[in-house]
Amino acid sequence: DELQLPADVSDLNADDVASLTPEVVSELSADQLRDLPPDALQGFTAEQVSALSTDAVTAFTQNQIKQLSPEAVSGLSKAQVSELPIKAVKGFTADQVEQLPKRSFKALEPVQLAKLSKDAVTGLTTGQLKTLSGDELAAFKPGRIEFALDCDKFKFICSLP
Repeated sequence: DELQLPADVSDLNADDVASLTPEVVSELSADQLRDLPPDALQGFTAEQVSALSTDAVTAFTQNQIKQLSPEAVSGLSKAQVSELPIKAVKGFTADQVEQLPKRSFKALEPVQLAKLSKDAVTGLTTGQLKTLSGDELAAFKPGRIEFALDCDKFKFICSLP
C-alpha cells in the first residue's frame, strides 16, 4: 500500500516523503518540489533523490537543500547537479558536500562553485578538488579557499600561483 503523490504536496512531512517510492518521486514536477515544505526534504533518501527529474531539481531552494541529509545528497547525479539553481547551491553544508560523488561534484559550474558557503567549502575532499581545472579553482573568491582549506591536506592548491 504505497503512498501515491497527492496533487497538493505542501502538507507532506518527512515521514510522508520517506514512504514515497523512487518511481513516485520521479513523477514530482518542479512546481511540486518547490511546494514541498523544507523540513519534508529530511525524508529523502539517496535513491529517491537520484530519481528526481532534472526538471524537478531546477526548483530546489537554498532552504530545501539545507534540509537534505548528507546521505540523500550522495544520490545527486551529474545531470541533476548541473541543473541546480545557483541560489540553491548556497544551501549545501560541509557534510553534504563531502558526500557528493566526485563525478557529480565535477558537474558544478564555476558560477555554482563560487556560491558554496565557507562552511560547505570545508567539506571538500581532495578527490573532489582534483577534478577541478585551474579556472574552476579560481571560481572560489579570493580568501575563500585559504579560509577553508587545510594547506597540509591540500598542498597542490595552496601552492597554486
